[in-house]
Amino acid sequence: MPRAKKKIKFIERTYDRKIPTNNYLKHWRVVKYWVKKKYELSEADLEMLLFIQDEGLFGYEDFDEFQAIYPWDKGRFHRLKNNGWIRVWRKRDSWRNIAALYEISAKGRRMCTEVYKKLSGETDFSEVPRKNPVFKRKEYTDKVYSTRMAKINKANRIERLRHSHELPERAAGR
Repeated sequence: MPRAKKKIKFIERTYDRKIPTNNYLKHWRVVKYWVKKKYELSEADLEMLLFIQDEGLFGYEDFDEFQAIYPWDKGRFHRLKNNGWIRVWRKRDSWRNIAALYEISAKGRRMCTEVYKKLSGETDFSEVPRKNPVFKRKEYTDKVYSTRMAKINKANRIERLRHSHELPERAAGR
């Protein structure tokens, strides 16, 4: 006797998902790799520069306090200063017992701004090897990251194009 086939009912469900509004760190790993390659900075140096950019003026003791949570690197301050990431804002005056004050340099502020713009999708990664060392593809990791950067660029362009064609709320009659 042949077996009877059971009918299976499929229940339609709507996929209801709240789209996150704050997804700034979605591409953090790619941006971090790009910064490390382009500016020859360590991850801790990058994070330290992002931190001190917001601090304004700071002393050497403040820097020491800030870097307590990063991997130990005795020469970090002097290396960042000598490489132009930190600049002297006020020189030390031992006669009047005034400590030196420092701030992030224009070079450092420019790099931090680039990081934030890449994270927010405002700017794309250059795909020219002369401007972006990742696209020289010297290592296998560079190939993987450059492929990802190209995909991020494409997604950003599509998103910007989509936003440029949206009507303002008043024009849409809302």
